[in-house]
Amino acid sequence: MTTTTRTTTAIALLAFAGAALGAPKAYISSSNGGVYALDATFTPVLVGQHGGVLNGSPVAISAAHDHLVTVGTVGAVSRMDPASGDVFALYQIWHGIGGSAITTDGDQLFVSDVLGNISYLDANGDENETYYAGMQVSSMLVNGDDLVIGSPNTLILSAPFGDPNFEFISACGGIVNSLALTDDHLFAGDANGTVYRFAAAGGAYETTFETLTDAKGVAVLGGELLVVGSDGTLERRDPISGTLLGTSGLGVPFTGIVVADFCFADLNADESLDTDDVDAFVGGFVASDLSMADCNGSGNLNVDDIDCFVSSFLAGCP
Repeated sequence: MTTTTRTTTAIALLAFAGAALGAPKAYISSSNGGVYALDATFTPVLVGQHGGVLNGSPVAISAAHDHLVTVGTVGAVSRMDPASGDVFALYQIWHGIGGSAITTDGDQLFVSDVLGNISYLDANGDENETYYAGMQVSSMLVNGDDLVIGSPNTLILSAPFGDPNFEFISACGGIVNSLALTDDHLFAGDANGTVYRFAAAGGAYETTFETLTDAKGVAVLGGELLVVGSDGTLERRDPISGTLLGTSGLGVPFTGIVVADFCFADLNADESLDTDDVDAFVGGFVASDLSMADCNGSGNLNVDDIDCFVSSFLAGCP
């Protein structure tokens, strides 16, 4: 079967298929080099290893629309398939790492070092720009077109992408180990184990509650706040009251957590799968656009990418 025939067949199949997106899932990085996914019982299950033993242990984890990104202690940046754990891209940043965040288009990556230098990388790992945040950076996230940073000096600040002039949002009582954002709330975990909740719009203080960890990572999944610590403990808490709902873990040091709803087939990111996504894939394939059609992350376009897209579409995404 030729590539053209296979593409035509895929379009014919998908035109009559309907699929719903899967539920979001939490992924955790660990200083043992492992990347874990939480199963239905909130038990961490190994997905893969961050870029190999020689590339250091992951200190931060983020997610694009179809893959995980981890950054390690020696500056290695790894792009990983969330299902197989295969590392399909690995590149080196020549400075220490403090935190990471991914922009909304899924192709660009911000990486900070321990001194507060922020590098803006493209999908190939090339540093397009590096600028100084004006302070040390211990955590980061993306909010629309803004980069939000947390610092060891307790401050939480924000600035548009590439702008070094960060403005004050809020502050914690200690080192800002982690940040998480929902439509309504900004959560910050400090090294003392206190979680602060602020208003997402404006950063007004709302409440605090204590955890049993050092809050190396915070994330919201299914209406619950997940908090991970360097002792390998995962806590599930009510995001409003802070009430402890349950604990689990592996006993290996956790370094971060991210919640993602991976779906390569949702190419227009409208949270539904339909013929618009098929058109986007076919258009990308014909135009040799890797960002739209390289479903298996191989760096080449062939029938394997068509099979990958069809599987993702018909399965409704994991």
